[in-house]
Amino acid sequence: MPVSFKYWDDCLDPDDMRLMWADPHVSKEWTDAGEEQGQKVHLSRDPDGEAYLTQTEIMVVAAITVQRHFKSQLDP
Repeated sequence: MPVSFKYWDDCLDPDDMRLMWADPHVSKEWTDAGEEQGQKVHLSRDPDGEAYLTQTEIMVVAAITVQRHFKSQLDP
């Protein structure tokens, strides 16, 4: 049986959640969806109930990953 997450907080550690909230685009997207900082953030769901990441969330997750793991390998 596949693992199914309901909240972002189940997938990320608190430091990564702070980074997600710190991004103005993610923060706006989440607050527009009724989420509040300090509370668990629901993952988006498609009409079939499957969790998915929005384009905004994917961009920020990618930026966090690159910054953390590949910063020294990127040209300024």
